Amino acid sequence: MALDYCLASSTDFLGPVAIDVTPYPAHVATGSSLTITANIELIKAIEAGSKVSLKLTKLGLIPIDIPCLQIGDLPVPIGSCEYEGALLLSILDVCPEHCPAGQENALPFNPGNYGGTK
Repeated sequence: MALDYCLASSTDFLGPVAIDVTPYPAHVATGSSLTITANIELIKAIEAGSKVSLKLTKLGLIPIDIPCLQIGDLPVPIGSCEYEGALLLSILDVCPEHCPAGQENALPFNPGNYGGTK
């Protein structure tokens, strides 16, 4: 799995990033499970109103971009989508377990080390 930044300024906000997805490649189907382990060093605060944009590509002989798709009654679409940061946090509920001490599960996300398995 490869991680690339779409904006050069991303490195102004992020230090070392390590992400592992199990199983890889991921299999998305009813009854399947997916474990994501991430460790991220945040250098600058991510302010309220921020968004996350993902571009997912299935690698192979011919790389295929994965479109943004609404699947069933999931609360957000899956694939190459743009997400409101606050909405993702409300769904993922990462703090306090995977956040620095004192960080609420809301933007702004303050500098520090974030990570764990979800």
